[in-house]
Amino acid sequence: MAETSKVVTMKPKRKKARLKDRPTPETPEAKALGAAPSPRLEALDALIEAKVEAHLSEIEHRLEQSLQRMETKLERALAPDQSMRAGDRGLSLTSLLSVLEAMNPLSEAQPLVGELAHLLTRQLEKLGFIRIVGQTVADLMDHVSMDVDEFGYDQAFEDKLRPLLEFLFYTWWRVEMNGLENVPDRGRALLVSNHSGTLPFDGAMIKFGIRELHPQHRITRVLMHDMFNSLPILGPILSKTGCVRACHENGQKLLEREHVTLVFPEGAKGTGKYFKNRYKLERFGRGGFVRLAARTSSPIIPVAVVGAEEIYPIMDNATLIAKLLNLPYFPITPTFPWLGVLGLIPLPSKWTIDIGEPIRFDHLSEKDLDDDFLIDHLGNEVRLVIQNMIDNRLKKRKSIWFG
Repeated sequence: MAETSKVVTMKPKRKKARLKDRPTPETPEAKALGAAPSPRLEALDALIEAKVEAHLSEIEHRLEQSLQRMETKLERALAPDQSMRAGDRGLSLTSLLSVLEAMNPLSEAQPLVGELAHLLTRQLEKLGFIRIVGQTVADLMDHVSMDVDEFGYDQAFEDKLRPLLEFLFYTWWRVEMNGLENVPDRGRALLVSNHSGTLPFDGAMIKFGIRELHPQHRITRVLMHDMFNSLPILGPILSKTGCVRACHENGQKLLEREHVTLVFPEGAKGTGKYFKNRYKLERFGRGGFVRLAARTSSPIIPVAVVGAEEIYPIMDNATLIAKLLNLPYFPITPTFPWLGVLGLIPLPSKWTIDIGEPIRFDHLSEKDLDDDFLIDHLGNEVRLVIQNMIDNRLKKRKSIWFG
């Protein structure tokens, strides 16, 4: 499938023009309309932001106490019957549900999260999210795959997801993307990004933003972790939208076909990190992406995402349940799993995606590529570049919710 096929159907001009024409406080038009914020309004905004952040901190502290009590309950519930140990793959679903029922987690957490869930659902309804989801699901159900590449990418399927992605990008997270000029107009490139957010929304937003805002509307292929690839419903959707199982062979094929390819060297460790460890990058594997870039003569383009850490603040990891479900982590957030499906609603943090200047390793010889110590060192250098980009962005950020 040619990378630029059907891209014109996305109609990016309409959305960008609307955003461009909107007056901002810095423009003469905005001043003429009286849009410049007054000191009183600025003070009010600061007060609201402070109250929101203080409320979130209070919820985090109280939830930590609740989680400790729940963990104790779970251990006690599993202790009497040795056949119900967490590592036992034979544990029945009925037994697991009985344990969860005995813990009664909803009654424990509901006072803390009920108000937050009510606020989010009202805001989503007000912004038309329910209508967008309904229309998107209807369109996908009517879709018949006609043009699919060897990895299962269906561009027509991805186009039908556009209204939902557009809502998340422009309205819910208000993503600001900088450095698009560093993504080449043509040819291969390996994007290397930090990873966070529990679910792979960061990959979706990077991919959507480049296709939407890049002058050539380039399509990004994403190398995804096995955990997401194996999830029911989500796994097939990710494959149809251009995500590919992360391995050296698949990455090499994509780059040799001149694709822009996105990789997250942190893997599941990045998406599963605790809220208290946010924006502290995990180890970048063993530098496999450096070998991949060098052997395919692809530039490495660092990407730093700020904002995704706050959409699902992970307070704790239910390791026992994670082992039962054969997952690397089972996140405990202020709303999940206490509110069921409602707990999957991500918080509306303000996102910034910064794309850095290309880094090349074409000069490395085969002998260099076989030197594990050297490759690990070079991978760590790329990690430090991205960490510095994140730190610089955090210094400029005044609020989690408003940027």
